[in-house]
Amino acid sequence: MDLEDLQANTPDNLELLRAAGITAQGANDLEKLLQLGQARASELVQAKLDTHLARAQLSAERATAYPSLSAFVNYSFDAQENGSPSFFGENEFQRTDNLQAGIRLDVPVWQGGQRYARMSQRGHELRQRLEREALTEQRTQDQIRTLLAQLLEARQRVAAQKRAVGQAQRGFDIASAEFRNGIGTQINATDAEISLREAEFDYAQAVFDVLNYQARLDAAVGLVPLVDNLDAEETQSMEGGS
Repeated sequence: MDLEDLQANTPDNLELLRAAGITAQGANDLEKLLQLGQARASELVQAKLDTHLARAQLSAERATAYPSLSAFVNYSFDAQENGSPSFFGENEFQRTDNLQAGIRLDVPVWQGGQRYARMSQRGHELRQRLEREALTEQRTQDQIRTLLAQLLEARQRVAAQKRAVGQAQRGFDIASAEFRNGIGTQINATDAEISLREAEFDYAQAVFDVLNYQARLDAAVGLVPLVDNLDAEETQSMEGGS
């Protein structure tokens, strides 16, 4: 699996890399990731919604302390007739209507402090939600920074281990050729093969770390591989800016 040249991978590996969120350019811009996390991180979005709800509840509770003015209209129609039914009566003497309209003013009075106690409780809940939102935002930013640093370090290890695999492969080829020509020993060839297998294992471990950190970073930011295309968004923003 080649992380430097994605097109050099097999179709299956290329599909796996795309599903893991590995793109040609890669999302390594910390500021952009922080902005995306601010808008899309699920835990932070939920905290913001909770804060918005608490603020609306406090506003609704405060509204109960103010006078309210409302208008009403009521219209009724009655009709009656002896014998067979005739809706609305045959004449004006057999039907009556009634219209009522008015304005109602409700003025809150003292309720033993219950209303202000509820307002105080809602205000306390809002402060708790604001503190939770701030802590969640800070935790999300710290997580994004940490995962990005781990991802970049793992990518560097992939490049270093890839070179180590190449060197171990050349050493194994040389040791194998010397053994076949009778100028080397079986022990040297075996040691070279062991070194090659260890280098390949370390390379595979580094690739796994990249995929793991990339998936965790996408989850922390709120990105969905194969759905959210950052490269396309960057291209559109560049075209729009020009």
